[in-house]
Amino acid sequence: MLLMTYSKYFPDESMMMIRDKFETMDESKTSMLYTLGLKDPTMALILSIVAGGLGIDRFYIGDTGLGIAKLLTCGGCGIWTIIDYFLIMKVTKEKNLEKYKKKQKLERDRAVERAVDLIAHPKKYDKVSAKGASGYVMNLSFTQDGEIVNKNLVLDTEKIAEEEKYDGYYSIVTSELKMDDIEIREKYRGLIRIEDTFKITKSEFDTRPIYVRTNGHIDGHFTTCFTALVLIRLLQVKLENRYTVGKLLTSLKKCNCAHIDSNYHQFFYYDEILENINNGSRTIFSTAPIRTENIPILPKP
Repeated sequence: MLLMTYSKYFPDESMMMIRDKFETMDESKTSMLYTLGLKDPTMALILSIVAGGLGIDRFYIGDTGLGIAKLLTCGGCGIWTIIDYFLIMKVTKEKNLEKYKKKQKLERDRAVERAVDLIAHPKKYDKVSAKGASGYVMNLSFTQDGEIVNKNLVLDTEKIAEEEKYDGYYSIVTSELKMDDIEIREKYRGLIRIEDTFKITKSEFDTRPIYVRTNGHIDGHFTTCFTALVLIRLLQVKLENRYTVGKLLTSLKKCNCAHIDSNYHQFFYYDEILENINNGSRTIFSTAPIRTENIPILPKP
């Protein structure tokens, strides 16, 4: 769900370019996105409306020079301020994209540096530690034990140059020649959602393999999995797609409730996700004891 969470920060035409990175990025690497210092286009627009004449909007997105110019000219006597009402969100997204491109180039440069070191000192690496750098080394092979077979290792400069040439672009091979670029991107976005849903049903809800054999049991199995998928998707929408399905399920599984007294129950786990689920709903996740009569009961269908 990273793509859905961060899509507001980037231009629409760039989303296909960054899709692959977001789709393959594990949760341990998502902190990289926070270090980029991405600016919220909506916040930039608010600042432009409230204090655009003072250049605060430009200072916010990192345009210090233009911010000073707006401040000294009172927003270009108001004209520049009005123009920025219409431009600031687009400019903010473009600047966010530039930050992302620079970060991706830096990561590739680091991988190339490791590839050069691998060629010079192949005994320092194995199949696992060479991951990332191995893609830029020609004639690279491994033994069954994962050790590098040192046979004329060469840096693949053509591949590096080819990747650099297309920084900021994402190409799509399609047979739909009658569609325009916007229609093609929308079709591929739909495919992303479908692929993500299949991944969730298989990995999180154990839809397959199936361990039942009668038609009734099979129908019940898939109905249960489909219902769970709908509920977790609705929960993601409620939480504005801030959390992955895996994180949501982890929190919900840890949230166990026990009967501690004749008229009291208590939950023994509480975190940020459960707190956000509480807001605006009838749930009562909390670590404090709860009277039985205060526990909401869902109406019978």
